[in-house]
Amino acid sequence: KQFLQQQDYKSKFNLDEIEVLERKVGPIKSDIKIGVVTPDNQKAIDAVLLLNEEIAKIKGIKSSANSLKFGIDEIKVKVNSYGASLGITESFIGSYLSNLYLLKKKAVSFDEKEMLDIKIKSQSKDSFQSLTKTQIPLDNGTFVALDEIVELNTIRAFEQLLKDEGVKNFYVVANVNPDIITSTEVIDILKPTLKHIENSGVKLTYKGEAEKKAELKSDMLLASALAIVLIMIAMLYLFNSFTETLIVMSVIPFSLLGVLIGHEIMGLNLSMPSMIGSLGLAGVVINDGIIMMTYLKKAKTMEEIFARATKRLRPIMITTITTIVGMTSLIFFPTGEAAIFQPIAIALGFGLAWGTVLNLIYLPILYTLTHRLKHKELY
Repeated sequence: KQFLQQQDYKSKFNLDEIEVLERKVGPIKSDIKIGVVTPDNQKAIDAVLLLNEEIAKIKGIKSSANSLKFGIDEIKVKVNSYGASLGITESFIGSYLSNLYLLKKKAVSFDEKEMLDIKIKSQSKDSFQSLTKTQIPLDNGTFVALDEIVELNTIRAFEQLLKDEGVKNFYVVANVNPDIITSTEVIDILKPTLKHIENSGVKLTYKGEAEKKAELKSDMLLASALAIVLIMIAMLYLFNSFTETLIVMSVIPFSLLGVLIGHEIMGLNLSMPSMIGSLGLAGVVINDGIIMMTYLKKAKTMEEIFARATKRLRPIMITTITTIVGMTSLIFFPTGEAAIFQPIAIALGFGLAWGTVLNLIYLPILYTLTHRLKHKELY
């Protein structure tokens, strides 16, 4: 982008706009995508340009663009009161002008070799002055100049229009540098501008990461609730105790601290893949917790607690280390399209590491406190 600015290609090649857009992997192609919906084209243009201007002022924006693609200007013809008094209609004007200015096939002829199409077109079809002075025939056999019976207004036309479920949309898109700012923070900064636009009668829709986050939020809440209920039912059947079930399940929320620490160390913000990884982490840390609790249930004294917890140290550590080593390349050296899975690996890797500490230390301590175990010599 800096190179293009230095070369001044915009003025050198007489360009209206030049942008550099980064190709993104995964389902989200733009971090921010705001749709502008209004039947008034001028309002839509003003809103889009205002959003682009405000977004460009925000630090951390890597690129921004919009879907405004202007085509050739159109001339709108409207019959005035004088033309209406002469019996002129817009459909008649349109039909008459199309015969004059559009390439028309009028006849077919033959020569010695082949069939020929005979077409006609106006020699002055590109002259606006000639258009305004076009002589329009009347019913009485006389003619009148076009500009005397109609109003000619030039309107800005679009090369293409994007529609979403049949509704015309104009989009503003932007990508952010996640090391500096997130898309949610950008939307928060833009709130005064967005509110001003909405107050002018323009409807705004949010696509991109904001749309996917809203979808993911409802899906994740449902999936998390279902997963917790199923895990709880399985452990109640296994332990036949609400206390021991809740002790093991208490590891799940505390293990999320490892997810936060991992993202902080790697310099990444929490994202949708991070949430998916956190959901998977719940099942992984519970496995070690169930094994530890199964051993602890048979302990009667503090000494037995230490002995049985120590026996599970090596198996749990080996399981954790092999899992983390397997994800090391994805955590620290993601490349290409694999980068989208890095947050998942960070959530699983760092969360599992912290969950292991909880299962080896926190779980035995909590079990001891809830069951009021004493030292052997007190018996």
